[in-house]
Amino acid sequence: KDRDPRLTRSDGRTIVSTGLSDAIIKATIEFDAKLIVCDHLQGVTAGDLNISDTATMLAQEANRIVSETEAAVVFTAHTNKSQIDDDPIMLFAKQNYYDPIYHADCIQRMTFDEFSEQQLQRFA
Repeated sequence: KDRDPRLTRSDGRTIVSTGLSDAIIKATIEFDAKLIVCDHLQGVTAGDLNISDTATMLAQEANRIVSETEAAVVFTAHTNKSQIDDDPIMLFAKQNYYDPIYHADCIQRMTFDEFSEQQLQRFA
């Protein structure tokens, strides 16, 4: 009932673990999960992500989950989509990565070499 839904929280001027990673580790082992997706980055931590203490504690929690479960931990981050057209890098990423993935009917498994070759052909 009083469980904090974040991996980290502020305790005065310090960022500390909430203990949620223990529950994630337990569930990951129980379900033999290989991938953990935390959506979204700002929602799973307290504090300013541009401050070293916040980012460090979040990374420590993710690393603990990885080391105890051998599962990959991925954090999603969202951009303000209304401002994408103003930023040429974000526009490029949206057109070349976000849109094709978002509208894909399926995701194909491939090796890194196959992916690299496919990407080179797209821009040749």
